[in-house]
Order: sequence, then C-alpha cells, then structure tokens
Amino acid sequence: MNEKQLVNEVIIFLEKKLFHSLLNEKLGKTFINAEKVQLFVKIFTQAGLTKEIIIELSSAVMIMQMALDIHDLVTNDCNDEETLLNRQLIILAGDYYSGLYYQMLANDENKLLLDYLSEGIKEINEWKIIYQFEDSSLEVRQKALLKINTLLFTKSCETYGLESQISEIESLYSK
Repeated sequence: MNEKQLVNEVIIFLEKKLFHSLLNEKLGKTFINAEKVQLFVKIFTQAGLTKEIIIELSSAVMIMQMALDIHDLVTNDCNDEETLLNRQLIILAGDYYSGLYYQMLANDENKLLLDYLSEGIKEINEWKIIYQFEDSSLEVRQKALLKINTLLFTKSCETYGLESQISEIESLYSK
C-alpha cells in the first residue's frame, strides 16, 4: 500500500472516529488537515511500522493535534448565553479529542511514543504561553510558532530515532 492510500485510510478513520452528532451540528464538520496526516504517515512509515500501526498512530496523534488546535479557538468573549454555550462546546470537543487520543495510545506498545508526545504537549503549551502572553521579540514569537506547529512531529521522530527528519519538518513550517 502506498503512502497516499495510507493517508486516505487515516482520513476516513478519523472522520468516523471523530463524528459526534451534537458537535457536528453545533460546531460544523471537523476539519482534518491532510498535509499533517501525510507527514505523520511518512514518519511512521519511515519507522518501519506495519500498515495497521501506521494508521493507528497517525490517527491518534492527529486527534491530539486537533484537540490542541480546537482549544485555540476558545475565547474569553461571553457576551450572551449562546456565545457561552459555543465556548463550552469548543472546550468539550477539545477534551473529547484528548480523551480519544489517550484511549488509542493507552497500551504498553505505545508507552514510549506516549511519553515523548506528553513531553511535546507540555512544551507546546509552554510555547503557546510565550506566543500569546509574553512581550517577546519577533524572533522569539516566530520560534514559538514553529515549535507549536512542529513539536508533535518532532517528538514522533525522536521516538523512532528519526531525528534526521526534524530539520526537514521544521523547514516546512518556517516559511
């Protein structure tokens, strides 16, 4: 099976896994970034994993990426009850995605990846604080944005000894 077919299988799997009638009704269909899926598939393929494991891990890490992304949509604007409800749904959707991610990786075979990704999630949140709240230079803000966008990829590479791929990934996101 080629990489493009694997990407399509991951996207189909994600569409099924992430479907939730209330969330879809209130927030719209979940956007799945095919370029990010492709990059995760490439990493796990280069790690020499089986098709089933590639689909499982790519899906799980994409779900966590989507959880992090959806939490970024939360605002402090709560002018009325509908806005407050929408904000709560966004938070719940992110939490729901996070729970799915942990459920998918909660077995011994994935412990090392889970450990690396947990560290990455912690670092992403630290970089988000720097980016959003600290009075930083343009250079620091650009570095923060790069780290926010690449840490799940780089931690996946580090898990499988693919550190040589990190500079290529960072160059894709530093444009």
